[in-house]
Amino acid sequence: MMVIGDKEITQLVMNRGMRAIKKGKDLDKVAFARELVSVLEGFEDLEKFGDYRRIEQGVALIIDIRDSSNRAAQLGAYKTYITIECFLPAMAKLVAFFGGTVVQFTGDGLFALFREGSQPFTRAYWCAGYMMHTVDSIINSFFKYIEALKVNMPQLSCGVGLDIGGCFAVKTGSKKYAVITPYGDCINNASKLSDGEMVIKFTNGFYKFVQYVDGGSFNYLGDEKWIMSWKHFRFPTPENSTWNKEIDLAGI
Repeated sequence: MMVIGDKEITQLVMNRGMRAIKKGKDLDKVAFARELVSVLEGFEDLEKFGDYRRIEQGVALIIDIRDSSNRAAQLGAYKTYITIECFLPAMAKLVAFFGGTVVQFTGDGLFALFREGSQPFTRAYWCAGYMMHTVDSIINSFFKYIEALKVNMPQLSCGVGLDIGGCFAVKTGSKKYAVITPYGDCINNASKLSDGEMVIKFTNGFYKFVQYVDGGSFNYLGDEKWIMSWKHFRFPTPENSTWNKEIDLAGI
């Protein structure tokens, strides 16, 4: 089966997916949970619980699997594990590639923050587009590919929400497990906008930063919100990447 995508991301999906198929019937839940722990870096000076620092401007990106609760109930633990192993590592890899930070894995998705370097809004926007492409072209193709192994997986559908603005990084948790978590309107807005079916939604504030960025066409939803179907996303090829290459899943 041939797919159009990035070789490194495709290999990651294949490797994690095939490993999950083999070991998933005897889940090592502790190791899996540890692997998904993430920390917002650069806030080591927040020593006490409740200590906070303002982030003047950042881009919040949230991606969620649609209808994940019903999907998990129908699939059971084994196939849900395969789904998450294919999905979350690939999404986290894309966040890192575009210079963002995974702040939190939400069980059926992730929350990332783009705040360092130049043009965080452009990098977050491109990341969202590549996330949609990875889900549809690579992960869903892999799910079709493993039908030959008698592992029948329904196609995955996700939504991405984006907003830009200030937020607060706050130290929370317990003595044994402390985390730095951002809170703010841009995060709340991104979460609400991640409810689409294979579309990217963003606020009017975010649109002002990306309206002239090469990457896609937009439709106005009203209420100062915008939407873009990933199928209208024009893929700029990131430097030093192998995107837009034809890849044979059987050859990986």
